[in-house]
Amino acid sequence: MKLICVEEHVLDPAIGAATQSRVRAEAPYLPDWGSRVIDGQQVAAPSRPHVVAPAESARKALDMGRARLADMDAAGIGMQVLSYGGPATAHYCPE
Repeated sequence: MKLICVEEHVLDPAIGAATQSRVRAEAPYLPDWGSRVIDGQQVAAPSRPHVVAPAESARKALDMGRARLADMDAAGIGMQVLSYGGPATAHYCPE
């Protein structure tokens, strides 16, 4: 059976930079969002959905190349439908 993920997000540094001041004004909590989360900790079943730390989430979303394909292979995913993440992408872009 071929697994297809239909809601996978990618980040674009230019979009993040262009929206950063607006997002910080409207959502000042974002810089600290998920700061205490460590991916893979306290996960009962790794095959089930779980929270991914922001730095790891950003790494995955910024990569549309080999690392994404390797992650897909490791998870048995044959295809992903990608879309750009929302304005919160600014959280991951340097000022």
